Parts: sequence; C-alpha cells; structure tokens
Amino acid sequence: MDLVGRTIGRYEVTRLLGEGGMGRVYLATDTVLGRSVALKILRDDLGLSKDARAHLDARLRIEARAIGAVSHPNVVVLHDMGDDPEVGLYLVLEHVAGESLRARIAEGPLGLDDVARLAVELGSALDAAHDAKVLHRDVKPENVFLARYGSKIGDFGIARVADMSVTRTGMGVVGTPAYAAPEALRGTGDGVDTRSDQFSLAATIYEALTGERAFPGEDLLAVAAQIGSETPKAIARDDLPVRTAELLHAVLAVRGMAKDPEQRYGSCTELGEAVESALLGVSRTKPTTSDPSPRARNVLLALALLAIVGVLLLARSFRAVTAVPPPAPEPSTTTTTTTKPKPHQAKPPTKPTSSASVTASSAPPSPPPSATDASLPSLPEP
Repeated sequence: MDLVGRTIGRYEVTRLLGEGGMGRVYLATDTVLGRSVALKILRDDLGLSKDARAHLDARLRIEARAIGAVSHPNVVVLHDMGDDPEVGLYLVLEHVAGESLRARIAEGPLGLDDVARLAVELGSALDAAHDAKVLHRDVKPENVFLARYGSKIGDFGIARVADMSVTRTGMGVVGTPAYAAPEALRGTGDGVDTRSDQFSLAATIYEALTGERAFPGEDLLAVAAQIGSETPKAIARDDLPVRTAELLHAVLAVRGMAKDPEQRYGSCTELGEAVESALLGVSRTKPTTSDPSPRARNVLLALALLAIVGVLLLARSFRAVTAVPPPAPEPSTTTTTTTKPKPHQAKPPTKPTSSASVTASSAPPSPPPSATDASLPSLPEP
C-alpha cells in the first residue's frame, strides 16, 4: 500500500524514509503544528495470519510505551500514537534531520572526537531507559541517528520482548545477531538485562571506531559462534597511538563485549566514559562537526575563567609597581624639629636657643652677632 500523498489522522505523508523487517517509516507533516514527523506503521505485505498481526500490534504498543517512558535528549521522542482503519496502529515520532550511524560508517570510521561523544551520549541514553525499566535489546548502527546537536537512539520495537520465535521465521531477530550478547542468543531470555544492551553498545562503538563489525558475517549460526567464543580483533588506526588502541580494545572488546556479563561495566554510562577517557588527549586528525560535549564545554569554560583571573591579577600587579608615590606632607610650622647632623656637617652651636618656637621652613637664619653685640647685656624691649 503506497501511503505517499495520503493523510493518516492529521498527518500528511510526504515520502518513505525506510523500512525494516516488520515496519515502514514515512516522513509526514503535522497539519496542526506544521512540523515534520516520522510516521511508523506495520508492513502490510507480510502475509501474516490474524494472530501474527495481533502479535506485531502488541509489539508496536510496547514500543510506544517504552519510548514514552524515557525522557532523554539522546532518545527519539514519541509525539503521538493512533489507529487508522486502513493502516492500523501507527506511531508519530520525532523526525531526526540527520543520517543514520549505519550510513555514516559506510563512508568510513568516525573521527576520534565523534566516537568519544557518541559513546558518552548513547551510554547515558541507554541508562535513562534502564532507569525507566526499559531494555532496548536492539542497539545497532541502524537505530542510531546523527542529529545536528547530538546522536539519537530510536526503534524500541522489541524492547522488553523475550520471544525469539520470530528470529527463525525471517521476520527479524530480538537483537540483531551481529550485535546481540551471548545470553540474548540463547533464546531463553535468561540473563538478559541492562548488561546485554551494554554488549550491543560496545559492538556499535567498536564499528564506529574501526569501520568494521566486531563479529563479521551474514550467517546467523556463524556469527553466533563468534560471539560465544571469540574476541574481536585488535583495534588499529593510523591516528591512534598503539597504547591508546590497546586500551580501547580492552574497554570495548575485553570488557564491554565480555562473554560473562559479570565482567562488563556496571552501566552503559561507565562504558561510554571509559571510551572517552581512553581517547582523552589523543591528537585529533579529523575535527568534529558537532558541538563539544558538556564535559568538554565545562573544561573550556574553566580554562577561560582561569585565563581571565590571571590577566586581572597581572594587571593589578603592574599598576602597583608603576604607581607614583604620593608627595610627602609639609612639615608643621608649630612643632619644633631637631635635625640630627650628618657626619660631614659642622656641629651646631651650643648656645641655647630662645624659648620661642623655631620654624624650619619659613624663619630666616639670624645674622651672626658682632663682637660689640656679644659684650652687651640683653636689654628688655621698650
């Protein structure tokens, strides 16, 4: 059924964006709010029985509840859900104006800055889902979208669904084999928890970093055998020092994709931060095209504040050194001052001075008395 040009609910369908094993996603316009949205519906060409269709309807409702329970900037937003008489259930999702991680990897490995940011953002998003009691169970490059302001993870279509029966009927797999944890491939659902999403995240980041799948191959059984017994090959890039490449391999392949869930990190956030720490300080050969991460912005802000404080302190010190000292105050005209003679000056006369106050700055020195004056007694003033 071609939906392009049709109106479903209040949404006008523009074009097909993509399709998967059980659904199609269309670009549509919300006629009320005037914004672009992604419209997800179930495929009508699968020849399903009534019970099978009901099963897929249940999955779509689970996806709606799963996305609706998670609020995080790196998780695709659910706007609405409806039921059309012709197409059945449909989800109205945020339209991410950017390519998928799968399309980006097809062009080559991501830059080191982009890998670090991707690991941190997806790790945080998955932990937000886990806090809401939601397991994604299908983390892979196809379900990650690269928006202008950061990555977005979507397609919670098999979230918290433990049924593996559809895997062998050609309708998809609960966890794509190349990215599924060993415990998820057993088919029993036992042991599948948040650490299973971490395994898939590590496999996704490994591929973003290397451009190659951690467990290559198209045959389900061959891939499952690799996941159960082999460790992904060593990471090697021309722009990575050998020691850093070894550290990243230990983070992603040895711990993130450990066969035993107990050996993995305590959370997806820890895995993302371990990747970021391993890449910290490595010379970037390909600049990132997106905004810096919150941690990087905090570091830059702190450095800027320290630089400003340093400039202010330097300017203050410079003013203190170059400042002209204030002039000395004028000596008082009413206070008798006694100046200690310097070594090269003659001793002052021993004749006692008059009891009147002497001013050092204004009174002229008296002329030396003549011999006659010296022999005369002092006369009282008339």
